[in-house]
Amino acid sequence: MSVPADSASGRTGGDDLAERVSRARARQADRQRRGLVRASDNAEASLNELERIAALDASSNRMLESAFLHLGLSARSYVRVLRVARTIADLDDSDRVSEAHVAEAICYRTVASEQRSPGPVVPSPFVASDHPKSADRSVTSQRPQTNGTESKKERKPT
Repeated sequence: MSVPADSASGRTGGDDLAERVSRARARQADRQRRGLVRASDNAEASLNELERIAALDASSNRMLESAFLHLGLSARSYVRVLRVARTIADLDDSDRVSEAHVAEAICYRTVASEQRSPGPVVPSPFVASDHPKSADRSVTSQRPQTNGTESKKERKPT
């Protein structure tokens, strides 16, 4: 049974997946052998190395900047998106990270952010006065206020 091609990238699944992953790993190892990066794979590459090996063109760079401005992603997310985009390009046997690779990486980052975001805030079933410790707080709040000049021994209990 064959898996249909992904409409955006034209990639197919199934049988050629292992071959594509093997080629992508070989590309990453080749970059290390040629001295382009110290890291053996994209996951270990530094930001400077990623920016050098991604070789973003102007439109890809604009897309990445726009996504971070509009989506409010962090600097850490920038590195992750760039790393994923470089890996997607490796899976496509591409020397350069294209606008399509950046767009796909941003989509993955956006989905990952949505999955980690907390759900709606659910109010506590306890109202402050119903909470077991609220009785202790009410006793504390009924103590007389002092002006701070009395010592503990001089204070008279109420």
